Amino acid sequence: MLDYDHVLKEDPPPEPTDDAAKEVKIKHQEWHKHNIIALIYIKKCMTDAVKGGIPESDLAKVYFSPIADKYKVSDKAETRYLMNKLIRMSFNGQEVLENTPCRELTLPANSKK
Repeated sequence: MLDYDHVLKEDPPPEPTDDAAKEVKIKHQEWHKHNIIALIYIKKCMTDAVKGGIPESDLAKVYFSPIADKYKVSDKAETRYLMNKLIRMSFNGQEVLENTPCRELTLPANSKK
């Protein structure tokens, strides 16, 4: 798939004219071949439920754009997850216990001497 990811970043090359150089025609054909392969790969990796909410397109870049927007990772969501994990931790004097209510994150040795 690494060879085909350029179609997600680049716009399609312009249609070559009849008198265009052979390299231009080959590049155009390869780009469209890579586009088709990328589309097939993207669609095969998705469940039917996800596919149903995405508009069809002949270009992998256009097809992938709503997917990227829909499943964009939010920094706020990650922060919320990490804070919730921290809040649920507790310390028993020797080790950190996860998924237990956090009463105090202090050492039991804090008693007065």
